[in-house]
Amino acid sequence: PAATTINAGTVNQTIWSRNLSVGTRVGKLHALTVKMIGSAPVNTLANVKLFVDGTQVSTAVVDASGYVNFDLSASPLSLTTGSHIVDVRADVVGGANRNFYMVLEQASDIRLEDSQVPGAFVTVTTNSGSSAINLAGGTVTVNNGTLTVTQDTSFSNTTKLVGGSSNVKMAAYKLTAYGEDVKVTSLTFTPTFSGLTP
Repeated sequence: PAATTINAGTVNQTIWSRNLSVGTRVGKLHALTVKMIGSAPVNTLANVKLFVDGTQVSTAVVDASGYVNFDLSASPLSLTTGSHIVDVRADVVGGANRNFYMVLEQASDIRLEDSQVPGAFVTVTTNSGSSAINLAGGTVTVNNGTLTVTQDTSFSNTTKLVGGSSNVKMAAYKLTAYGEDVKVTSLTFTPTFSGLTP
């Protein structure tokens, strides 16, 4: 994908993508590894997923060194001859004021087996025929931290109040900070009354 600037809290963001063409015979995808590089810490990403042709096929985490290893060896994914879109997507939950990009560093980071020759893994190349090395996605820049406010679904927004009652819970909200700590200095709550009786 192209370079982009997003808010912390963005979900299902495509952070690496390539077209993978399979030639003469069906291939079996056993694994794919990409590395996170940049100023953003590794805990910037959550729910990292691998998609092939729009379907999720694996999940992984970013390790301490920035590597994301999708392991499909227990049940390799069959890739028919032709072109396939391979995407890595993630929720960007941190990294405010930082940036990163994902890269496939070397051809061996894609383990693609020839379905007709068990144990024979093919060498992945670019369209020009050169070895697939340093295939990087666009740089993702994360904006300042953000705060979302949503109604607490466990609390009804319609509450019956009895005159003279004290300490009655009138509202409940969920505040979620993304990217960095966010300081809340004030909250304004405006109730709407209906059906008042003396």
